[in-house]
Amino acid sequence: MPEIIIWHEFPFPNDTSNRYDFNATWAKMVLELKEFVKNNNYKLIAILGVSPYTTHYYYILEDLPERMEITNQILKLNYIWYLNGQSCIDYQSLLDKDF
Repeated sequence: MPEIIIWHEFPFPNDTSNRYDFNATWAKMVLELKEFVKNNNYKLIAILGVSPYTTHYYYILEDLPERMEITNQILKLNYIWYLNGQSCIDYQSLLDKDF
C-alpha cells in the first residue's frame, strides 16, 4: 500500500459548477482515489494550490510510523505551482466553506 497518495483535482469539493464534465476520465480517477483513501486508513494532510479550483491533494497512511515527520516536512515546503511558479496556499482549512 502506498504511504503517500497525491492527486491533481480541478474543482474544489464544494464547487457545484460541474466542471468535471470536461474530463470524465480524470473525474473517475479522482473519485476512485477518494474512495480508496477513505476506505484504507489515510489522512488528508494538505490541499495545495494557487487557486481552490486546481489543487494537489496529499494523503498519508495513518499507521505510518514517520507520518508526523513527513507531514511536517510537506507542510513546511514553499510549494511552487508547476504551471506558473507561484507559491501555493494550503486550502485544507477551507473544506467546509463555500466559495
